[in-house]
Amino acid sequence: MRCTYGHRMLSRAIESVVDQTHTGWRLVIAYDDDRCTGDLRSMRSMPRVTIVKGPDPSNVHTSSYNIMMDPLIRAVKSGFIIFLDDVDQFAAPNTLADIV
Repeated sequence: MRCTYGHRMLSRAIESVVDQTHTGWRLVIAYDDDRCTGDLRSMRSMPRVTIVKGPDPSNVHTSSYNIMMDPLIRAVKSGFIIFLDDVDQFAAPNTLADIV
C-alpha cells in the first residue's frame, strides 16, 4: 500500500485489509511523508505488516507513484501482489478469499 502525504483515508484502507476473512495476506506499506507515521504507529506491532520509508518525491525527477513501487516490490518475498493506495479499500471482507 502506498501512503503519501498523510491521507485522511489511510486508516480505512488498512482496516479493509486487516478485516479480510482470508488470513494469508501480508501488508507492506511504503510512506513518503512523515505525516503518515501517526496512522502507522499502531501497525508496527502487527506481525503481518511491514512499513518502509519510501524516497522523498521532491528529490526525484520521476513520478512519485513509480518511485514508491520500488520499496514495496522489494519487500514482497512470495505470493501475489495487489497494489492499493491509501485511498483504496477492498469492497468486502471476503474479497481476498474470492480472488485466491
